Amino acid sequence: NSGDEEESREDVLKKHLQEEEQLRAEAKAKKKAIDKSDKPARRACEAEFAEALEQLAARHAKELGGVEDAAGAEAMAALAVSEAKQGKSAKRRQKRGQE
Repeated sequence: NSGDEEESREDVLKKHLQEEEQLRAEAKAKKKAIDKSDKPARRACEAEFAEALEQLAARHAKELGGVEDAAGAEAMAALAVSEAKQGKSAKRRQKRGQE
């Protein structure tokens, strides 16, 4: 019985990963459709993606129903948002600071 539950949990996690990948692909396509010189529209698109990603993570945590999963999903959402906003030069500065 617990094997079935674990298998279904793996299926749910797989489905969640696919949903997140689809959301990221849609956001990437939407952002690429916006002209590079239109910075406000690109920022709005990034903000919309971040909000959608947080909602998706919250829904996934709710579906899994575990406290650890909710904390992990929130951490992953925060990490994904911070990565999307961090520029190349900021990443370089951060890397130099770690060395």
